[in-house]
Amino acid sequence: MFRVLACFFACVLAAESQDVTAICQKIAARYKSLDGYRIEGNFETYSGSGGGASSKFLIESDAKAQKLRVETPGLWVVSNGSSIWTYMPEQKKYSKVDAATDQASDQEEANSNDAALAMYRLVARAFASIDQRAAKTEMDREQDVKTADGKIRCWVMVSQFPDRTEKIWVDEERYLVLKSDVDLSKSHGETARVAFSIKRFDVRTPSDADFAFTPHSKDVLVDELDLPGQPAFVGRPAMDFELKDLDGQSARLSEMRGKVVVLDFWATWCGPCREELPTIDKLANRLKGQNVVFLGVNDEGASTVKSFNKKHNYSFTTLEDTHDKVHAAYRANAIPSVFVIAKDGTIVKHFVGGRSEEELLAAIHTAQGH
Repeated sequence: MFRVLACFFACVLAAESQDVTAICQKIAARYKSLDGYRIEGNFETYSGSGGGASSKFLIESDAKAQKLRVETPGLWVVSNGSSIWTYMPEQKKYSKVDAATDQASDQEEANSNDAALAMYRLVARAFASIDQRAAKTEMDREQDVKTADGKIRCWVMVSQFPDRTEKIWVDEERYLVLKSDVDLSKSHGETARVAFSIKRFDVRTPSDADFAFTPHSKDVLVDELDLPGQPAFVGRPAMDFELKDLDGQSARLSEMRGKVVVLDFWATWCGPCREELPTIDKLANRLKGQNVVFLGVNDEGASTVKSFNKKHNYSFTTLEDTHDKVHAAYRANAIPSVFVIAKDGTIVKHFVGGRSEEELLAAIHTAQGH
């Protein structure tokens, strides 16, 4: 009898484990298949030392057209597929870049301090790979979750990670995650939690109008925003670095003090970069004898860049950043990114996206008089 019971319970546990695995696979497949959606919900954080905070959020996505809208009380990110706006409603400031230049990898995006994109990853993006996560996941129970559309029956699943414990509530019919509660006490050494609950999850693709950004009359367009945890570059000392040029010669930024430095992050595949490079090369030659140095920063490898420069007859200096360390230090996920650095090493201008010759010259003249 004991052997029969042991076999029975072993089979039950195996079946339960398989159910959890299958559910995770279906969740991942569901999120990967979503062409568009609108999510309204509430986000909460709590720490033993800092108390708690709660805020509403809105996420809209048209995956096929690469359109996105994320709204939190202090920060919005809106993309219509060709442009990306980042907006701070309390400061009445916004920035705009060419969406085609945003080639950040998932890892780079994961390292971003942008609170709105962090919300997007937590609530939507993360579950597309839930079946690939290295965690022990178990079924806890079934429970109803109250939403704007009524009560929805959910599986409650618990995953154990080395640095956290995550509990999620999964819609049993749609395989969408309606609640999440992440306990970060393991890594923080004190009580720390991040949670969200979804009021409404509509899987219909929003209209094009939802991905438009229209600033108010008092809103101001700026080159960069001073985001929480991601301070603006302008007015701060440029971070020093040393890279080799395409011929293997080392160049250190700090050794160029006394000269204006135009630092241009670019790539051969980047359309806006290719449009701007003739102006960069023209100004580099024109200002060569005026204590102005143009430095391109590229991560594609010397042979690729040499061939490209030879084809277009570009002569400005390009430095190799094959491990993307300088890209990361200057947060150059969107390119072209241009930093104009004064003679004392202070960044006086930061452009994201292509700029005209007049705008670049004006920034250089500002740096020369700094």
